[in-house]
Amino acid sequence: GRASALMETTGNTIDAVSFRTDTANLAGPWRRDAAFRLRAVLNRALARVEVALPVPVSGTFIAANTPFDALAAVARVVTQSQTDLLFVDPYADDTLLRDFASAASEGVRIRILTDPNPKKHKPSLLPAVERWRQQYKEARPLEARFATPRVLHDRAIIVDGSAVWMLGQSFNKLADRAPTTLMQAAPDVGTQFQDAHEALW
Repeated sequence: GRASALMETTGNTIDAVSFRTDTANLAGPWRRDAAFRLRAVLNRALARVEVALPVPVSGTFIAANTPFDALAAVARVVTQSQTDLLFVDPYADDTLLRDFASAASEGVRIRILTDPNPKKHKPSLLPAVERWRQQYKEARPLEARFATPRVLHDRAIIVDGSAVWMLGQSFNKLADRAPTTLMQAAPDVGTQFQDAHEALW
């Protein structure tokens, strides 16, 4: 009933009527066909809402135990970069390079800011950085730095010094056991976050 009421607020009368009709048909012999049509109507409504959303609230929900969805969500952000990517993660390890940074286009500068405490950043990070640099050299420039101890908390991707995407979990455990979100920060918040972390860099 709540979904039907929301469908009526979209302004699409045909979809709203179809939704009501197919909802009623869920109890009858055409249940399967009705369910397929309901899904199509809901997907269209969701697409209209996503297009209408302002940039500050755009993002992706990543369910638990969906490693491929997590990979795809981060890749959509990473591939937007034309010049520079700054990954912020106090628990960074080689997973960040293998699964996520590798989606960046050739020529994009990749930077990783992590915590110097070995109980946080993993020992696999620095050997992976060295091997990356040996293989790609200036074709895929990479640098990793340690921030001041215990000042990093958030996980984020800063794209081309402008768009800041906040991530609810570290890259090495992304969508492992718990759901999370990848959300673009509002411009004013993103600017403050970027300035603070560029200063740490």
